[in-house]
Formats: sequence, structure tokens, C-alpha cells
Amino acid sequence: MPIRVAFLMVCAVTAALGQGFQCIALSSSPIVHAEGVTERVGDITMNCSGGQPNQPVTGNLNIFLSVNLTNRLTAGAVTDIVVSIDNGAGPVNANVPAVLAANNQAVFNGLSFTLSSQGSAVIRIQNVRANATQTRGGSIQMQLAFNGSNLSSVFTSQFTVGIPLASLLGSSPGRLICSSAGSPYPSYDGSFVALAAGGASVSTFRVTEGFASSFSPKSDQANFQADSGVRFIFKYSGFPAGARIYVPDVVVGTDGTVPTSAGDMGLPLNGGVFTAGSSALLLSRVLGSDSSGAGGFPTLIAPPPGTGAYSYDTAREVSLDNGTGFAVFEVISADQFSLQNAQIQTFLTLPAGTVGSTFQTQLDVSLAALSSSATASNGAVPRFIQTTPANDCVAIGDCGAPYFPALNVTVPNPLKFSVNAGGGSQPLYLPITNAGGGVLFWTASVTYAEVSGWLQLDPASGFNNSTIRVNVLPAGLSPGIYNASIRINAGVIGTAVVPVQINVSATPVLPAPTIRSVTNAANASITAIVAGSRAAINGDSFNAQNLLVALDGNPVAILEQQRTRLLILVPGALAGKSTAVLTISAAGTQTASFVVNVADVAPAILPGGVLNLDYSVNSANAPAIAGSAFQVFATGLPLNGTITGRVHDIDIFQPLYAGPAPGAIGIQQVNLQIHPAFLTFQTFIYVCGQVPNGSRICSPAVPIWLQAQ
Repeated sequence: MPIRVAFLMVCAVTAALGQGFQCIALSSSPIVHAEGVTERVGDITMNCSGGQPNQPVTGNLNIFLSVNLTNRLTAGAVTDIVVSIDNGAGPVNANVPAVLAANNQAVFNGLSFTLSSQGSAVIRIQNVRANATQTRGGSIQMQLAFNGSNLSSVFTSQFTVGIPLASLLGSSPGRLICSSAGSPYPSYDGSFVALAAGGASVSTFRVTEGFASSFSPKSDQANFQADSGVRFIFKYSGFPAGARIYVPDVVVGTDGTVPTSAGDMGLPLNGGVFTAGSSALLLSRVLGSDSSGAGGFPTLIAPPPGTGAYSYDTAREVSLDNGTGFAVFEVISADQFSLQNAQIQTFLTLPAGTVGSTFQTQLDVSLAALSSSATASNGAVPRFIQTTPANDCVAIGDCGAPYFPALNVTVPNPLKFSVNAGGGSQPLYLPITNAGGGVLFWTASVTYAEVSGWLQLDPASGFNNSTIRVNVLPAGLSPGIYNASIRINAGVIGTAVVPVQINVSATPVLPAPTIRSVTNAANASITAIVAGSRAAINGDSFNAQNLLVALDGNPVAILEQQRTRLLILVPGALAGKSTAVLTISAAGTQTASFVVNVADVAPAILPGGVLNLDYSVNSANAPAIAGSAFQVFATGLPLNGTITGRVHDIDIFQPLYAGPAPGAIGIQQVNLQIHPAFLTFQTFIYVCGQVPNGSRICSPAVPIWLQAQ
């Protein structure tokens, strides 16, 4: 615990025999963890002189703090504050224990000692612990008072004994993603390097000191009489059944001989090498702790100095209960004079096809052991409140590093809509891209300047590259101009604000709608529609007010509304039918009936609907790699049936995933594995569907481009 500031306080008292008895008090004011509940504050040394030779002194020593005193409390006694008196024969501990008189006061009642033959003594007060979370940006103050029974007055002194600073910083390129593609399990069980090299999904969280010595081992003086060194607790949640996660047993900090790294934050893949006797940061996994991070034991003790370099390459599973779990790490070695950091990895293994959609998991990192108790107790020492670490990239100097995500939103400024009062919804699109590495997580929200409720965002959250469909809902708005802002929040990565403006005009008198044709929404040459899929209605005057669409009397959801085209979702009630009657009405006026062909299967791949594994649209400039996979988006596949596919001349009867496309109503997603033996060439892809007792029907061919491995 390096002394940052030293204070000299002088207090003078006259002894009973008329001599001038005075104590010169010295205190240290170390930097302490602002998140800490049981922080060891600075020691106090009082050099007292001017008393009667060999005079016995008896009195009460009071210790007051500006925050709660949080030393160990056993049956009302504070058992770990150390008060010693040295009259020249060596320090002797106080003859009485301290009693907790108030949340911020400890009293040594009946403290007695004898002055030296020169009338002097040295009094030391050590290991006072304080709740630094209560300072709210200030310092920790201590006041001492001693009223000796044979002294003519009381002497008091006040000191600054602690300066709280945020001690834990952190950053990560992104949290773990669970998807239908899964995450492989290595052939060599228990190896850190095998997990990383085998392609298991990994999320690295870098922990960094907010100030030098904030990561201290148990041997550090800050942890005198503590249960452990500083610990970190990683809390996991949101994992599906079948997921397994692993963390390293030992983590060598970035100042170690070879740092522990999964190769995803600027360092090469290695389990870590630590040279015994060095002051490099070294962390050990703690086994057997409770969910607060208290108890248990580290799997490693610091190697004896001079015994050489130690290599580490083991990882151990984290137990998950209903998708949640935790892992605890303890500081084993550290340097109190430099800022240190370490990369702690979490690996995910998940069988392919376990989940049907892609979603993120949650990781919360904090110092441990965690505690909600703000007063003295018999709980673990040290204890901390749970906080979210501030980003460490400024301290490290790598905020713009390519392994971090970067939010990029490119749109007209502002997004502008022109609509008629009471008209139907109109869409515009807001692209969001990750211009960096890792995984970018974002949320979107709307702030209105005047009237609220006229914008709808779909989706309102996501990760990496995506497009928000911005629907304007003018119903209920009077003619005029309205403004709003869409805020894209990517957390510590940053935010983007997109202005939106809507110009609402008076409703014109429009002619009655007319229907010209009804087709598959992805391919106009397919004139049969399929229950649960998208269809396009072509005609005119579809921008009328209060437009209602029905098929065989079943209400139809309108996904997009334009003057000459409606994009609809075909009701599931049409399953099994061969025809249906389409009607459209506006302002109570119904059009003539239009007979629509209905089929169980009539698939078509959407334009631009063949994506590579990295979400790029497959093209001559962006071919798929043989052995990888396609993500194909189509409509017209059966609600209840078998979905298959074909790449070139190879039929794929077991897709990696086949079902509803997440966040896209009426669209099906089919993930197809690409044979690893394909050469570099251009060919075609198909998706196919089949209902029970029906024929296999495939979509029209769509060109694709492949590249050999």
C-alpha cells in the first residue's frame, strides 16, 4: 500500500503533575478502493513525551471515522484493530479489545500503559478498516480522542487516512454469442490452447488497475489479517441448455514472461508463462467459493522465487444452473508500483442446432467478495460492492484498436418522411455496421420533440451489422411537421443520434384500390402464395386511408404499403387450400373479388438473400469459402413440412438450421453447409420444401460464387 500523502498533526496536553505532556502524531493516507467496503486505512503513530518518568497512564481511546468502521465484529468486539504501545522495551499490544460504540466509532475502554523512564511512549494504531463506498468522492477522515484518568485534559487529533479511487477498469471486444451454428468442443479436454485453437467461441474481458497496487495479493500489507487477496467474480447468465463454458485455471498478466491470451486482443495465443519471483500480475482460479466470491481456495500458490519459469495451459468448466454461473479469480502476485492488467477468457462450447436463433449472453465483472453490508460484521475481508468497471482503453491507450467494435451509422441527416394525415405506415431503413472487431451490441430508442408515438423501430436491439426498419405511423397526427431523434446506444463503444422529421399533409381524396396481380414476395413469376409466407399484391391506389385486406374473410397483416404495391403476410388459415378470394377495402368501399392461387409449397429466395457465414451478401467479389456455410433467406416454404436445399449438384437434406428468420416475419432462414471439396467457380443454389404426401418443390435457381479452401 504505497503512501501517497503524509500528514503531520501535533496535539499538546498538560499532565497532572504540571509537566507538558504532548503527542506528535503522524498518519498516512493511502489510496484505497472506492468500491471497497473493508478498506484498510492509513496507520497512525503517536510519539508522546513530556510526561512523568515511569508514570502509569489509563484512559479511553476513541477512534472515529467519517464513514462506517468495518473491521471484524465478534460478539460486539472489534477483534482486528491493532493498538500497540512501546515505552522503549518493545511494542506491546493493548490490554483491552476495542468495542464498537457506533457504526463509525471504536473504543478501547480502560487502555493502560506505563511511560518510559524518560516519560515517553509510542502509540501505534493499525488495521482500521473503513467503508470507502460512503465517501461519495471525498476522503476518509479519522479522529482520535484519549481521555487519560490521570491527565488534566483530553487530547484529540483528526487525520486524512484514505483517498478512495476507482480501482477496477475493464473492457472486452464483445460478449459470447449463442447461434444455431454452435461452437466446437476441442478434442483435447482441459487445454486452454486447444479450446482457442479448436475454434471454440471466446470472449475476453481485460481487467486493469485503476491505480497502482489496487490488485494486491494476500501477502500485501493492505490485506493484513484479510481472508484473501483481491478477487474478481465473473457472473454469467443467459446461456441455453446444452451450453458449456470454460475459464483458465491460471492467468498470467500482460506484463508476464508470456501473457495469457486467446489471440483476440492484440497478443498471440498462449496459456501463459510466469517467472517465479517476478512481480508480474498472476491470477488463480478460486474453487469452492460461494456466489459472492468469498471462501474457497485458489488452485495455485505463487511459485517460490528462483525456481524458473512456469507454463500454464489448463482450463476448467464453470458450472451453469439454469443458464447462470460464476467464476472467481484471486491475485497471487502483483507489483504495487505499476499499473497492471490481465486478459481473462471465457470459452463457449455448444452443439450445432441447439438453439434456433442467435442471441447474446451476459457477463458482469466485479471485485470480490461482494457484500451488501455497509457496517462491521464477521463477513469476508476484503469485501466490495458490485459495480460496472469503467472502460480501461484510455488507461491502456488502445481505444481505437481494431479488436474493439466500432459503431458506424450512415444515413441522410435527417431521415425525412412525407405522409398524409391518417395514412398507412411508411418505412425507411437505418443501417448499422460494426466497423471494428469483436461483437458490437446496440439498442435503439426514440425521443420525440412534440407529439410522441409515431415511430416504430424493428428491431430495437441487435449486434454487429443490421438494419433497423423505421416505420412512421401517421394515424392521429394533424397536418404539420414533427421531429424526433433515434438514439443508437452501443454502451462504452459510443452512441449515434439520427434526427427524424415527418411532414404530415392533409389527406387527399384517392380513387378506390384496384388489384392487378398477386405473387410471391421474392419472385414475381411465382403466382401461388403460401400460408405463413410473404406475398405481394400489385395494383393501384393502395395508399388510401383505413386500408383493409382479407383472404377468404381472414384479416391480412400489411407489412409494407405503397401506392402500387402491398407486402402482406399470408394467413396461416389458408394452409391446405388451393385458392382464396382476396378483397381490399378503403373507407368502407370494397374492390371486386380477386381469386388467388394458394399452394402448400412455392419457395423463392429473396433478392440478395444468400449470405456468407460472415453476413456479407454472396457475390463474385465476396464468394463463400468451401467448407463454410450459406445463410439463405426465402419465402414460400411450408409451415409444417420438410425444408431442404441444394448447392450446385449436391442435395442437402439436413440443413444446419431451417425455420423462421429471427426478427423477419414471413421469411424463412435456411443454413446450408458447403461441401469442402468445391473448387472456385460460379454455380447455383436452391431451397426446397415438401409437405407430407407431397412432392419436393425447389425454388428458382439463384447464382452463387464459391472459392476453394
